Amino acid sequence: MDAATSAVVEASQGSETDKTVTTSNYTTENNSGTITIDASTMKMNDVAYSINTTAKAYMYQNNELTDSLEMPLSFTAPASSGSMNYRYITGDSIYFDQGTLLMNGVTQNTVPGGARIKLEGDILYLTESVHDVSEQQAAGVTIKKDESGTVVIKMKRQ
Repeated sequence: MDAATSAVVEASQGSETDKTVTTSNYTTENNSGTITIDASTMKMNDVAYSINTTAKAYMYQNNELTDSLEMPLSFTAPASSGSMNYRYITGDSIYFDQGTLLMNGVTQNTVPGGARIKLEGDILYLTESVHDVSEQQAAGVTIKKDESGTVVIKMKRQ
């Protein structure tokens, strides 16, 4: 999997606004397991991977950059098995009504979503995008989160 992620967290109280923008780009390592695909279901068997990259964070106060840093981002997704129903939307896109375990479900909650598909030789490409925006109040502070990511999943026919 090749992934690009972004998370923006903004806290506001009165005229004061603090914001952090964190991004990462990575290719998974130590990929293992199998995915069996039929006309309406993808079945995962012991799918696992790891991430070893660097995340970059930028901190702003009242829209002025105040600091930045890079930090290691390492994660091992434990072997996971399960199945996902999907349906074709067009010739190059599918939709998971109950969500997909391929990208979300391990690193975030499973949510319904779609993917673009492309077959080149014996490689099937699934391109998924997720976007989640939320807002909450805590002790008079408004906290907004805007998280997004795009992943390209490459599966080789066996």
